[in-house]
Amino acid sequence: MSQTQSPLGETTSRPRELKSFALSGGDPGARSWLRQVLRYQLASEAIRHARDQLAVLLAASSCVLWVAAAWPWLLAETLVRVALVVWALLLAATLAALSLERRWLRLQRNMLRNAPQSSAEDLK
Repeated sequence: MSQTQSPLGETTSRPRELKSFALSGGDPGARSWLRQVLRYQLASEAIRHARDQLAVLLAASSCVLWVAAAWPWLLAETLVRVALVVWALLLAATLAALSLERRWLRLQRNMLRNAPQSSAEDLK
């Protein structure tokens, strides 16, 4: 493991090399297995990106609600109600994205555990 230092002076460790797969012999089972693992990875990354965006929107709507709680006379009641509904919808969407992300990662983990024999041996 190599050590890197962030601009804030924190030390983080990262792996030196990535794991690689060798698909020798053109085994169609191993190729379809790897393709499926990569699909699950791509889906989980797309959902993670969506969840991150939803979390930002959730924080922004929370700021509106905080202002409404701190200074109730500042915002109209209709705006506060709309902000509450938007906040609830964003929270539900964020939780749904989190559960979808966990589902894709769980499927990927199961695929990696049940790797075809040739791919499991070639894992470096």
